[in-house]
Amino acid sequence: VGLLLPQLIWLFGGPRATPARGFYVFAWSLELALLMGVYLLLLQAALSIVVDRHDKTLRNLLEGPVWRGRIVAVRWLALQGIALLLLALLAAGVFLSTAIHFEFGEIYEEAIEPLATVEELRTYTLIGLAKLILPLAAVVSVGVLVSVLTVAPATAAGVAVGLLLLLDIVKSIASANSSFRLWLFNSYLPTLFD
Repeated sequence: VGLLLPQLIWLFGGPRATPARGFYVFAWSLELALLMGVYLLLLQAALSIVVDRHDKTLRNLLEGPVWRGRIVAVRWLALQGIALLLLALLAAGVFLSTAIHFEFGEIYEEAIEPLATVEELRTYTLIGLAKLILPLAAVVSVGVLVSVLTVAPATAAGVAVGLLLLLDIVKSIASANSSFRLWLFNSYLPTLFD
């Protein structure tokens, strides 16, 4: 989706799809791609242990002299690596897809001098991507917790997605000036209700 959205904006975008609007198109596409990526990562994490327990393949791991916490920790670390890889691949893919038809120029809007230079926009984009690492780690942690606590894969998937949607609703209900929103990890992720 993140790869197709810049192409669709280029084809059907109208007046906002001028070639100099690369950063806008990149931001829209990356936000949608990250939204889908967060839910897919959450589902992957939520199914990481419960599927093995349901299919009874976890018994093979538990027969050896392995501490149970180590199995969970290794899966959690592997999913953290997948989260970092997902973030890097989504950002690179959306960037390349946007760069085909759009240029990443300075933003003027209706001002004479640029409101933001290319270097500033590039720096803030990289800082924003780096700040997504901790919320993605929290998504993986919630998914693994749900995977450990549930018995059936369908239950794990439903509980994990339902929990993230519930947290989105709670975040939306909390007032914008409330410090409560700062404690929710999903306040730093693209969500369905933003």
